[in-house]
Amino acid sequence: MLLSADASHHDDMVRQLIRIGFDRVHGFLAGGIEAWKSAGLPVEVTNRIGLDNLNEAHEESTAPMVIDVRQRNEFTEGHITGALNNELGELQDHLDGLPRELPLVTVCAAGMRATTAGSILQRDGRDNVQVVDEAGTPSWIERGYPSETGDE
Repeated sequence: MLLSADASHHDDMVRQLIRIGFDRVHGFLAGGIEAWKSAGLPVEVTNRIGLDNLNEAHEESTAPMVIDVRQRNEFTEGHITGALNNELGELQDHLDGLPRELPLVTVCAAGMRATTAGSILQRDGRDNVQVVDEAGTPSWIERGYPSETGDE
C-alpha cells in the first residue's frame, strides 16, 4: 500500500519501487495520510538521525549498526566505515540475521530506501531504529567522515 500527497505521483512511485525489488503494489490509500489520520487510525513515526549526530555516535563504543540498503554496486563505490550492506529488496529475507540488542541506523543515497528499510525493521518489532534524515552516504563521504570502498 502506498501513500502519496498527490495522485499524480503514483506511477512514478510504482516505477521506483520496482527498481528496488518491490514489484507487487496492490493499491494506493484514497485520500492519503490525512484521510487515514482523520479516520482515527494509528500512525507510526520513524526516528531520524542527522549525519553529524551519526558521526558522533559512530565514534563511540556503543555505536549503532549502520545498515546501508543501497545496491551492492553503489555500496562498493563508497560507504560508511563498518556499514553492513543489505539491499532493500532483500532486507525482509535477512531480518533474522540482524541483532536485536543493538541500535540500528538505515542509510541509502537520498533517503527513500532508508526510510522504507526503517519501516520494515519497525514492523519486525524493533524499537531501536533510526533513519538518516539527510542525503545519506554521498553526503557522509563529502563531509570527510570515515568511509571505505569495496565489499566490506
